Amino acid sequence: MIKIRKFLVFVAALTLLISCRNSNSPDISNVNITINQKRLDKDMFEIDTTDIEKSVDNLRSKYGKFVDIYTAGILRLGRPNTPEYYLNIKSFLSDKAVNTVKHNVDSVYNDVSAIQQELTKAFSYYNYYFPEKNIPEIYTIISGVNQSVIVTDSVMAISLDKYLGSSNSLYKAMGFYDYQVQRMNAENILPDAMYTWIDTEFPARYTKEDMLTLALVKAKNYYVAHLMMPDIDKSTVLGFTEDEAEWCKHNEKQMWSFVIEHNILFNTNSIRVRSYLGNAPFTKDFGQQSPGRAFMWIAYDIVDRFMERNKSVTPDSLLKINDMHTILQRSAYRP
Repeated sequence: MIKIRKFLVFVAALTLLISCRNSNSPDISNVNITINQKRLDKDMFEIDTTDIEKSVDNLRSKYGKFVDIYTAGILRLGRPNTPEYYLNIKSFLSDKAVNTVKHNVDSVYNDVSAIQQELTKAFSYYNYYFPEKNIPEIYTIISGVNQSVIVTDSVMAISLDKYLGSSNSLYKAMGFYDYQVQRMNAENILPDAMYTWIDTEFPARYTKEDMLTLALVKAKNYYVAHLMMPDIDKSTVLGFTEDEAEWCKHNEKQMWSFVIEHNILFNTNSIRVRSYLGNAPFTKDFGQQSPGRAFMWIAYDIVDRFMERNKSVTPDSLLKINDMHTILQRSAYRP
């Protein structure tokens, strides 16, 4: 395990301040986009169950094919337009547990205009960097605390019941662990949404499947997503708490030394790789005071250094790079 160094709070605060990208963000004052946001989480529960088939058809008129994706694919209510399907929708809408979730969503997200404003700004940056790309419609949904962000070719659906706040008693009652709920806050919606959109719109292609490659594939997406959210600090983009970010920053050199000395950087063992990149209460090799996914802090910094040293590389070009080892080499990364 690596040795943990002590550090001062004001240094960490300065680091988080520096990580904000305000000074480098482009002028988007002339970008004019409209985000169309609809509340499927409300419309779903307002359908007339005495005429369920007509009600579902009315939903399809408003939400298109996403209704079937939502009901059959996400809620798993059965094959659309079958008798069992309509019965399952009725059961879902009357289920006590589901309605408890709905009550929590209504309490926290009676007004979602702030989400729309944040996404409008983020997609304005997206339109600046990727003017040929489409802007999705935004639907808010209740997934039964199943998925966070769901993306199709033209829709981004945000599951509000996954962002009720880490202290919400509902999550504890459902058996979620502390490390799982720490990213289930309103402030995590925008980073999760933009990361997922980038990840979906730019499918990863890579030549190797070692730990470095898989980490940098994710880090590229985080980096580009961060460009869409220049007012948000690096730790929030990566899904770390302030304390976790402080730990990563002040143990970056030790983490890097550890993975180099133990030949982990190019390890292809899926279990070992998952222990570094998967969600967990901590990163085993770095000790119990470390956060899970701690290596993502390093991976992001590698991409950041690469972009600093290679000014001609655009975000689009970055996402198209499939040899992650090249990114490391050309970054001249040193913690």
